[in-house]
Amino acid sequence: MTVFRYTSDNSHTYQHNACISLLTDALCRAGLPVSEENIYKDENGKPFLDCPPYNISLSHCKGLICCMFSSTPCGIDCEAIRSTKRHERVIRRVFTNEEQDIIYSAPDPDREFTRLWTLKEAYVKMTGTGIADISSIPFAYIHREMECYGARFCTYFLEGHIISTAVKTEP
Repeated sequence: MTVFRYTSDNSHTYQHNACISLLTDALCRAGLPVSEENIYKDENGKPFLDCPPYNISLSHCKGLICCMFSSTPCGIDCEAIRSTKRHERVIRRVFTNEEQDIIYSAPDPDREFTRLWTLKEAYVKMTGTGIADISSIPFAYIHREMECYGARFCTYFLEGHIISTAVKTEP
């Protein structure tokens, strides 16, 4: 996983281009001479490399970009901590009842909401499915680092941001 904090342009195009640059730099440092021309998207928009067996995942939000690569499917998501008040419809639609209870009873509901959101996003990026398919799978009990659902999950807290990763562990 590679992470870069920035304070300049927050446009989606800047974030995306910076993320691709970060990924190609990380791959080159790992001995894989890859450029932007080697990165494609499948029919669902999931990025992939034309040099198997490596898998990639990208994420960006205001002030932060991150990427990862692995020899197995992987997913990464980063988010600035989000307000539960502004996302109540999303919480009801995407989170299980147990997760909703945990969010609203947490000492910091916004942080807990963002943590669970990034875990779900990392998982669907790893699997290549949409977020709608994840609403019935509970992530409430997953904390900093653990293995379940055929993946290894890690969550990192970085000054107002949360980053979660998922790396496939089972065939």
